Amino acid sequence: MTLLEKMNQGTTFSEAEQNIVSYLLEHMNQISDMTLEQLAKKAYVSNATIIRMCQKLGFKGYKQFKIQFVKECESAKYLADSVDFSVPFGGMEDSHAIMNRISNLYKESIDLCLQRIDPDVIADIAKVMVNASRIFIFAEGDTMFTVKGFINKLLKLNIYPILASETFEDVATSCNIRENDCVMFISYSFKSSRFTKFYQLIKNRPIDIITITANEKHMIAKMSKYRLIVADKENNHKIATFYSQFVFDYLLNILYSMIYANDYQKNHVHKEIVDRLNQ
Repeated sequence: MTLLEKMNQGTTFSEAEQNIVSYLLEHMNQISDMTLEQLAKKAYVSNATIIRMCQKLGFKGYKQFKIQFVKECESAKYLADSVDFSVPFGGMEDSHAIMNRISNLYKESIDLCLQRIDPDVIADIAKVMVNASRIFIFAEGDTMFTVKGFINKLLKLNIYPILASETFEDVATSCNIRENDCVMFISYSFKSSRFTKFYQLIKNRPIDIITITANEKHMIAKMSKYRLIVADKENNHKIATFYSQFVFDYLLNILYSMIYANDYQKNHVHKEIVDRLNQ
């Protein structure tokens, strides 16, 4: 859930804190240069009340809160409300209109990711994957095809992730996961109960668990050490998984790039050798 979404929900705020939230949401364009003291004066509250509100939203103080708030407000300016992520085009549109609608869908998907994903978290995930003895990935459906593209890139860097759910030997694979391995769950909604079964088998082991999902309330997402939570924009009545698979592919490409950059010269030389032999 984004900061703006949390602020709009507003279920845990006191009356004074809600006054601050309301002022911030009504004056988004004026906050970037506003000090704590200035905001307190404008919202008719004390500095301490603002700090408490910031802490309820997960920040240490006003400065940290303001950075994220301004960032999300800037991103929100460029999001196109007209994009329907599940049914981006209708039956009466010509090829030009369809091209534009899919283009807008992809552009907004990236904007939503940049707004939500913490660069430090995704950098930490890349380090975990580099240092892991083995990488196990659990995915299913269309997401398996997206994950295979990610694995194909890593193979060229001499990294061999295991797509644990590909051969339906997930349970046997789960039993073989050990210390220094890392596990990644990738699922848009976690509708399959099989994921929970696999998680129960490994949850008490000394391993790093990574989750990429739109369902931040699912047990696996809540209990994972590392989480990338994407915006939930796709429903069951969709033309195709345009949004979910594009977002997963985008995040996995960022992960691949960070893994590559971790030892750039070594990976660059190795990939050049592989590419040359493939010619």
